[in-house]
Amino acid sequence: MEILTVLQTVYYVICFACASMDALSETADHGPHKKHPTTPSYWRQSKLHRISDFMYFTAALPVGAVTCILFWYFYANEPKLITPEWAEELISSSMNHIMLTASLPFILVDTLLTCHRAPSRKIGSVVVTAEVAFYYSM
Repeated sequence: MEILTVLQTVYYVICFACASMDALSETADHGPHKKHPTTPSYWRQSKLHRISDFMYFTAALPVGAVTCILFWYFYANEPKLITPEWAEELISSSMNHIMLTASLPFILVDTLLTCHRAPSRKIGSVVVTAEVAFYYSM
């Protein structure tokens, strides 16, 4: 599960860098607005933005959704599958719920605020299938 957390962390760091780049690229306007981006934010052109979009569709969205859905499915049916008794003493149940549920709302907010360009279905399917195979091989 750590590799999936690392993937999401890398994705959010890249998103922060992209947002910083977008904020720095705003220019002053003499019209009724104070600032506006030089290129529309829904057609982001930099290589970092393309990497962010690729990671969104192949890692962040599928991993975030599956993590949250599986957590609540197993928690509703058999809570001991989520957290063994010895681990409940180390991690509070509320912290466990927050950690495993927060990824989906964050990804959904990202979906609403940013227009991502999806990779081709072939490339996206191959990458997601490779991630699933890698995850099950661990």
